[in-house]
Amino acid sequence: MWKIFYEKYKKCVETYIPKTNPKPGCQPKPLWLTFDCLSNIKRKQKAWSRYLATRRAVDFDFYKVARNRANENVRKAKKEYEKLVASKAKTEPKHFWTYVKSKVKSKSAVSNLMKPNGNLTTSDKEKATVLNDFFTSVFTAENPNNIPNIEERNFESSLDHFVINQDTVEKYLLLLNGSKSMGPDNIHPLIVKNDTKIYAPTSKSDVLQNDLDALYDWSKLWDMKFNVNKCKQIHYGRNNPENVYTMNNIDIIKDEQEKDLGIIFQNDLKFSQHISSKINKANSILGLINRTFIFKDQYTFLRLYVALVRPHVEYGNTIWYPHLKKDINAVEKVQMRATKLIPDIRHLSYEDRLKVLKLPSLTHRRRRGDMIQAFKILKGFEDISYERFFTVISTNTRGHNWKLAKPRCNTSFRLRHFSQRIINDWNNLPVEVISSKTVEAFKISIDRHWESVMYQLRN
Repeated sequence: MWKIFYEKYKKCVETYIPKTNPKPGCQPKPLWLTFDCLSNIKRKQKAWSRYLATRRAVDFDFYKVARNRANENVRKAKKEYEKLVASKAKTEPKHFWTYVKSKVKSKSAVSNLMKPNGNLTTSDKEKATVLNDFFTSVFTAENPNNIPNIEERNFESSLDHFVINQDTVEKYLLLLNGSKSMGPDNIHPLIVKNDTKIYAPTSKSDVLQNDLDALYDWSKLWDMKFNVNKCKQIHYGRNNPENVYTMNNIDIIKDEQEKDLGIIFQNDLKFSQHISSKINKANSILGLINRTFIFKDQYTFLRLYVALVRPHVEYGNTIWYPHLKKDINAVEKVQMRATKLIPDIRHLSYEDRLKVLKLPSLTHRRRRGDMIQAFKILKGFEDISYERFFTVISTNTRGHNWKLAKPRCNTSFRLRHFSQRIINDWNNLPVEVISSKTVEAFKISIDRHWESVMYQLRN
């Protein structure tokens, strides 16, 4: 059945979807160009040609009218298109990057590659062949005659009843993103990412070494060998003996930092490298927006900034929460610089610019995010036991009934940990905020409670 559907699908695509062969060096039309705009440009060009032929004043006056109308139409078309791109920046960022690429003058391409015979490639097809041959050479050739046996397992529960109906299939089909490119099946994209990492909070180095040996033996058995040269180890703690671990009798490289789930972890438990990299990335996106977009009004800026810039300096900030004054100011300067890109409020102070845009400071958003996360954990909205992080005071106290005990911290690392830094702010919240029934109600209540400080740099 699937084969019949797929063959029919391919035939319809080949028959009814037109194909284009762009000429080399041919410039595509601007993305903002509309039919009305193109008509006015052609009318202007025609009026200019008539004036060149006659050199009459009346024809020049007619050209000026056509020129002004065309220029006004071009400005309007650009402004409307940039607003459209900004409105889709969060849900469909592809439109933003397509527009940026159309405005960039320097085009990057794959340079000529060396073939096995020592000669350089001269065409795109040869480049693709060289790359394909290299990728094929590093693949693992599986032996189908030597497949390990999998031991049978006894399961306490079984999936013996499930229902797949038309509504369920339709629901997931409607969730597909139609703006994405097709995958190898020429129907739908599929992205799979596997990542293997081990965190071992153990003082027994032989236990960890045995685990590494077992892991390598498993990968060898199933023809999924690790690239030992790319494996790394990080030692945490001041009194760490920094034992050397091996895989396949090769020493694993010792590193001082490693990126995991988009966050750079350093061996000293500081996040200065991560903060610096995120600030640089956010500033680079700001530069792209500034160079690409002509009309940076409040509507366009807010949507571009919130969708493309601010996530870089907020993702995972519960973990890398800045506590040094220099880091706090450095992160906040990203938003300071961003709000100055809007011409009509550039002359205002930073706090006034935030008020006009109704944009809370990044310092306040981190503080607010901590409270929301604490509320989720304490009220059972997260699948985590709050006793792992907090100790609720059982005695009757003033204020709400969810006040937290504040333990003694012997290190600065512990003091700035999430479970410690939120205690003062959480205990000072009023009863009406803590007693919220849902997360959304809590957000509304805390925004109302902190309304007077949400635009301040320091709370």
